[in-house]
Amino acid sequence: MADNSISINFFVKSLYLNDYNKVMPSHWIRCLQLMKYFKGVEGLRVTVNNFTYLPDILVIMRGFGRTERLMASAYKRLGTKVVWDTCVNYFETDSKNQQINPCQITAAHKMIKNCDAVFTASRFVNNIASKYITAFYLTDTVDKGHFSKWKNTLNLKEPVLGWSGFAVKAGILQKFKKFLERHKLLIISEKAPALDLNYDFIKWDYRSFPEDILKCDIMFSPRELDDMYNLGHSIFKVGVFLAAGVPVIADPVPSYSELRCPHLYLRDTANTDIEKVMAGIDADKREWDERFSAENIVGEYYKVFKKLCSSVIDQFPKGHL
Repeated sequence: MADNSISINFFVKSLYLNDYNKVMPSHWIRCLQLMKYFKGVEGLRVTVNNFTYLPDILVIMRGFGRTERLMASAYKRLGTKVVWDTCVNYFETDSKNQQINPCQITAAHKMIKNCDAVFTASRFVNNIASKYITAFYLTDTVDKGHFSKWKNTLNLKEPVLGWSGFAVKAGILQKFKKFLERHKLLIISEKAPALDLNYDFIKWDYRSFPEDILKCDIMFSPRELDDMYNLGHSIFKVGVFLAAGVPVIADPVPSYSELRCPHLYLRDTANTDIEKVMAGIDADKREWDERFSAENIVGEYYKVFKKLCSSVIDQFPKGHL
């Protein structure tokens, strides 16, 4: 471009770019919420679904079907650097992973044949992806411009335990029925999950989510960590509660260990006494890790975009960042 800035176009396969309730969470977490912060980075021109010009870099968000593969191939032939952004490990699987099937693995590998690099949301996925293609770890972030509220007072004597996520994944809570029956449980989801548990329910809405988080005193986030899918999760699920000052008790997903938040309590083993963990929560020790705020990640994107525009992509190491 004439002004020597780097032009980047993100492709988001959705008709509802202005309604975060209707797009995939990864689309607004890893793309749409970053747009206002990209505007403040000198030397970048960043657009979404703008096909009126040929960008230096095309970032294809999440999808890897026929449409995305043809798009990647066409842009690459025209000289554009093509990046596939994925928050899921579609590169390898194991016998315990029932959430990714062989057809998806095959399609993902077809996709990366048409790409110059991939962006990943966790180091775990990045380490796997880098076996097959140049991979950059660019973490999920919390937009403190939207999630700006802070839980000033915690009720740790009779706490409300919060859980948020897709309803289909709430089944994990059933394994903690005896524990949860002793506490108030609030579930924030797109629909009420079918559980043999007593709980209050709030329908997830992007606009009210920051306020709804404050109705929780502790976030409880168990995960089964015996397969490659769950091990690859990013920080966002717990990060959005931590950013509001809500303590989190979670299983040790690898990415969570990167968060420098004193109010994050990781269970060492499946046998860890959750009640003892709760008893050890210190309401005075709460601080958000600003490295995971959306406004601070755009600088890392800029560094990666500059590397992608360098003359020989293979000159920098796989798995960078």
